[in-house]
Amino acid sequence: MRKRLKKATLLIFAICLLSSFSSVSAAVMRSSDYMQSYSAYLTSKGGQVSVYATVTGRNNYYPKIGTSTILIYESTNNGKTFSYYGIYESEDYPSMMGSGGRYSQVAISFPGTRGNQYKATVYCYAEDNTSSEEIAYYTSAITA
Repeated sequence: MRKRLKKATLLIFAICLLSSFSSVSAAVMRSSDYMQSYSAYLTSKGGQVSVYATVTGRNNYYPKIGTSTILIYESTNNGKTFSYYGIYESEDYPSMMGSGGRYSQVAISFPGTRGNQYKATVYCYAEDNTSSEEIAYYTSAITA
């Protein structure tokens, strides 16, 4: 009986702990003044790696909405360590920035090395006539 009570208590504690994490992350997402939601992920086809980003604004129109900067990291040892690979800025890559209430497209593509892993830090961005906001989003790693 004592073991069952201990297991039940641990299960309840784990559920409470996990639900507190999800409510904290939801609160972080809602704390943005400019962005209702933002995300990014990497895909690979034939060694070509693409960064896909989605930024949804809180308002219907922003003169600039998208990604301002993308930092790429590469691993040559099965994801054990990652090294800086390159930086992409919206000033140099117009596909990284748009206008309107939502940005959802491939921001950049680059030739990866087959077998190597890549991940990115994507800076999601929204700007109106008075100010702007930039939030970092960290992607999972993929293999080229």
